[in-house]
Amino acid sequence: MTWTPLPLGPAVDVTLTTSKKNVVVSLGPAAARRLGWDEDEQPNVGAYLGDGEDAGWLRIALDEDGVSPEIIDGRLLLTLPRSALPDLQDCRSSPLNWKADDGAAILVRLPTVAVASRPGPRLAAVNGRQAPAAEPALDVIAVPDLYAALHASAWANGVELMFLSDGNVSVNGRITSADDVEGIVRAAVERRDAARQRAS
Repeated sequence: MTWTPLPLGPAVDVTLTTSKKNVVVSLGPAAARRLGWDEDEQPNVGAYLGDGEDAGWLRIALDEDGVSPEIIDGRLLLTLPRSALPDLQDCRSSPLNWKADDGAAILVRLPTVAVASRPGPRLAAVNGRQAPAAEPALDVIAVPDLYAALHASAWANGVELMFLSDGNVSVNGRITSADDVEGIVRAAVERRDAARQRAS
């Protein structure tokens, strides 16, 4: 199955809270409307984890066989077992990027723990001999204030940015240095503008 990318919704409208056992996804009014949620009917909701090219995305959709979400202060709360999800960054109420999917569904980008991609294993000296060294664990961190506007522009133009704990940035799944990110986003904006001009 392939998903068509759509404009991303406001990040603050979907938040996620992790604990040792559970993950609570909280949907605000805009996300609930895009989901097709009806306060009077209060339909059931299901959650589905993407794989392959959709890895790292959580699809939330209306589903008769799903569960009735908890409603607190106008927000829909879905509690998921942490063991059913990929390794996630520990966070409390972190804003998540999301987008509308075809039909009554939204796609939420999970704050997955990034894995460094290198051409081969690093080597370290162990007892005077070279041996493979353990790869450092990389975490997705909050967007630095310096890059907040760039991050918003990137997502609006179809470029997925995740800032990593080692100072690098994951751009559409490829790790690059923070110095190169601005040029990548600028090129994406120019491509989007050119496409809009051709369409008009």
